[in-house]
Amino acid sequence: MSVTNTLVLDNGSYTIKLGYAGTQGELQSVPNLVGRNRRTGQLYVADEIDKHATWNQFTMRSPFERGYITNWDLQLTVWDRLFSDQVLALAPLDTRLVVTEPLLNLENIQNGYDEVLFEEFGFGQIVRAPAVSLAAYNPIQSILTPTITDTRPGCLGAECITVVDLGHAATFIAPFFRGKLCRSAIRKIDVGGKLLTNYLKETVSFRQWNMMDETGVVGHIKETGCFITTDIDRDLKVCKRAPHRNTLTLAYVLPNLTESQSGYVKSIGGQLTDQGRDHQDAQGEQILMMDNERFTVPEVLFYPSDIGIRQKGLAEAIVESVSATPVAFQGLMYANIIVMGGGAGFPGLRERLMAELRPLVPEEYLIRIGVPDR
Repeated sequence: MSVTNTLVLDNGSYTIKLGYAGTQGELQSVPNLVGRNRRTGQLYVADEIDKHATWNQFTMRSPFERGYITNWDLQLTVWDRLFSDQVLALAPLDTRLVVTEPLLNLENIQNGYDEVLFEEFGFGQIVRAPAVSLAAYNPIQSILTPTITDTRPGCLGAECITVVDLGHAATFIAPFFRGKLCRSAIRKIDVGGKLLTNYLKETVSFRQWNMMDETGVVGHIKETGCFITTDIDRDLKVCKRAPHRNTLTLAYVLPNLTESQSGYVKSIGGQLTDQGRDHQDAQGEQILMMDNERFTVPEVLFYPSDIGIRQKGLAEAIVESVSATPVAFQGLMYANIIVMGGGAGFPGLRERLMAELRPLVPEEYLIRIGVPDR
């Protein structure tokens, strides 16, 4: 069997990222969803959702539930679209497929991956691996901060890596030693992108517009407007100021399918953004005002108990995970923390996580956190 190409398919529960290994081609990112147009009833799959309309026109269905594939018919539909002539136009028999699977995936679901990809699509070779294990292939030292040479324990080498996956369904902390997963040290927090989107939906629906049926729109609001605060008391005081002195208030223009086909951030702290300047003549705007929701929603990552989830926050879970590894490795584990997943895109995450970890980690250990380009 002659395999000529290697296709990497990061099969996330919300987004699929795919591209050929060893090429400089642009990485494709598409929704791992099937959408039905509410008005016409027409189905759109994966990249078609982004191409044909805005998300508030769709009712979405995902093949995943709680981080695992539960609907193989939907996943087959999405993969059929991606492997078709309209998207990749690949020859499966001549292709080696590297596909990601959930951490601690169930055996029957693993068998489902193999059966579908070998028998339904006919790939020549398949490699299944958790996404967290592939993160270790990043150029670790170039993305960690600080990058200066330090003589404290655990600041040289990258044999030990702690991967933090802020995913759609949940957050996982997974330490690795020489590429091998330390399974007994894995920790999970039941907070992910989906929960944060739902929490934001409830918050803005209670305070302003009813957005409970607008998951796609609220997801975009979260991605473009939310951030991780490094001083919550300071930012809460800013939000209590008069409107002209509140530098954190964000105005988001909701899509109305006439003048604006998609939502956009119009202004922050009263100052027009570039998008806001481009749409100054838009009529009939419906504006959602974001205030302390911008940072109190992602705050749940650090304090899940705020919404009734009795689990440790992100910093405490990392410390608990690293503490479950041999003492001789712990300095390296703290010196090589890699953050991945959709939640890694929140501005301020690296600085806040560093500030939360420092009081919990022995002073003699250096803490370095890297957030590679997703």
